[in-house]
Amino acid sequence: MSLLGTLKNAMGGTLGLGAIPAPSDPAARAALVNQMLDITVPFVKATDDAMATDATANTKIGWVNPYDFDVYLVGAKYSANGTITASDSAFATITFKTDDNAAGTPAVAATWATTITGGTGNIAAHVSVNAVITRAGARIVPGAGIWFNIAKTGAGVVVRAGTFTIRLQKAE
Repeated sequence: MSLLGTLKNAMGGTLGLGAIPAPSDPAARAALVNQMLDITVPFVKATDDAMATDATANTKIGWVNPYDFDVYLVGAKYSANGTITASDSAFATITFKTDDNAAGTPAVAATWATTITGGTGNIAAHVSVNAVITRAGARIVPGAGIWFNIAKTGAGVVVRAGTFTIRLQKAE
């Protein structure tokens, strides 16, 4: 285990946090400490798509890893300001991607597909929906950033304005 992992376990035991889920479970204590140290990055999509077919090319969201260590994208939620009706033939795929700070192509880290089968299903207004996290693209090195993208399939669907909250954790 790294020094950071050891510190997290020690903090969990010292603060008595380990007693909440399982007194003897170091992984549960570490998870609680991780959540205490999480970094959240909000991103607001200010307007609804003008048309169902409107896509959004890779767009940097304005957050760059300012730390001298890697962070990982470990969770993301989307709360739309209006409803989105799911379809397996006309849908949107919303992604957050990470770059490598070396002019490489951004890699997918978090995805929402507005499909019925294997996707989000219908999205109700103001109800948070979790993203599917792709671990391979989730690492964000110092100086690297996060990108936003919306692709459309078939006739597409209007992606509503809303708030995305990205959860990052410091790498060990």
